[in-house]
Amino acid sequence: MPPLVLYRRAILSYLNKWYPELEENGSFREVRDFLEDEGFGESGLVEGTKKLFKELVFKEERCYDKLGILQEAVRILNEESVEVERDELRNRVSKLCQFIGDKVDLAEGVVLQKSGKQSVARLVQDFQKKYHESANVFDLLRVVQRIEKETDLLGIDGDGLRETLRKMRLNLITLRDANQKRITGDEWLKWSEAFDLIRKNPLMQNLSENIKL
Repeated sequence: MPPLVLYRRAILSYLNKWYPELEENGSFREVRDFLEDEGFGESGLVEGTKKLFKELVFKEERCYDKLGILQEAVRILNEESVEVERDELRNRVSKLCQFIGDKVDLAEGVVLQKSGKQSVARLVQDFQKKYHESANVFDLLRVVQRIEKETDLLGIDGDGLRETLRKMRLNLITLRDANQKRITGDEWLKWSEAFDLIRKNPLMQNLSENIKL
């Protein structure tokens, strides 16, 4: 039987223990019918249980004892012969742990990516504050290489930026080897626009295609 059966048993056991008057006034049968209804749990077990307690137990909107029901489920697992439920529950718990682990990994990846984007933007911004109308080839090469080191945090989404920076680095090396010391004028405007694009959106698709140097 699936864990839902165990959950139903836990609720019935809990109510029988703490609300014996339900049996006395005949409401216990209504509770059982409510739990056995195919629609129970369609909107989630929490919502279904809240509705059960509101309509048949409390007769008003109140919080029910989730921990108490859980304790009954644990007791049933420990005391009754429910091997099938236990195996199924173990499988569900295993899948739940895997799901949570995947979500944690995803969340950590998002945090790292955000940190990487902020680092890239900060490096570019600091460079732009220092150089307004021109820059040494050496200084440009150095900032490009520093940005490249930060792209590891971006994961595969940073591939476009990595390719862009690789082209920029090779371009600068070519200029350096040709003994060009400084980039100015129209050439500088192209580089400035390139840094603007990187700062605004390091993860832009087709970034390298949008940058013309």
